[in-house]
Amino acid sequence: MIPFVTFIGLQSGVSQEVELANSMLWSVVNTKSPADTSYLFGTIHQISQKEFTIKDKLINSLYKTDALLTEMDLSEPEKAKVMKDYMFMKDGMTLDQLLSKKEYATLNGFMLEGTGESLTKYNKNVPFITSSALMNYYIEGVPASYDMVLTQMAIGDSMRISGLESVEDQMSVMDKMSYKDQAKYLMEIVNNNEETKLRFRAIVDAYKAENLDSLSILLDENLHTKDEKKYLITDRNKKWVPVIESAMKDQNTFIAVGAGHLGGELGLINLLRKKGYIVEPVIDEAEE
Repeated sequence: MIPFVTFIGLQSGVSQEVELANSMLWSVVNTKSPADTSYLFGTIHQISQKEFTIKDKLINSLYKTDALLTEMDLSEPEKAKVMKDYMFMKDGMTLDQLLSKKEYATLNGFMLEGTGESLTKYNKNVPFITSSALMNYYIEGVPASYDMVLTQMAIGDSMRISGLESVEDQMSVMDKMSYKDQAKYLMEIVNNNEETKLRFRAIVDAYKAENLDSLSILLDENLHTKDEKKYLITDRNKKWVPVIESAMKDQNTFIAVGAGHLGGELGLINLLRKKGYIVEPVIDEAEE
């Protein structure tokens, strides 16, 4: 069920040894300079606009900082052009070569029903890209993106905007899994439609409840091997921590990453705590 991992942001992983409070927003304080406070927020990359909410604590925390740090810098139009180079399979490979005629026809019918688009449009795309498009089937109405809205808010406030990794870094994660396996997991969406629908609902509900532990478990169930866990979360989180530290050293920073990166022993919250930072949940007054 790997597509759910792409839905939440190409990441997952959980360790029950680290239990966390119910919050997607955390303050990060440098003990050597207590006046410096940054924030760490877990996003969901695709959610229905009807269920999209920006809480007061999120707005207030963002505007207390001077910089926005996201997985990729979404403020540069050139990024989209670079990403296009990574959207297509290499060596002329196509989806209809990876699937049987029956599977391709089934997937095409599902795509037409769910998105109104023919699978032909995605035939040359990396299957991960197609799975992300297909997840729109489970979003009621127009999808919304926290990453993009936060970027727009940061631009409006003239904040410095940067990314934790380049387009090349993020898209290269896809190369860790063979096209054949990606196509296989793509078909799981179709073949387990009802289960997929229930899991999708559970993930959205856990996110809206800000229950990191439950969300991490749900995402972890969609990984197939320990290797996936390593290159989807562990390796990336370890690379990100020095970048986050450098950003926070320069100025108070609002860090927004897929919520699956936050929890667990190797999640960003625990890794930053091990570095000596005080990382605590930010709670709205209405939630207290």
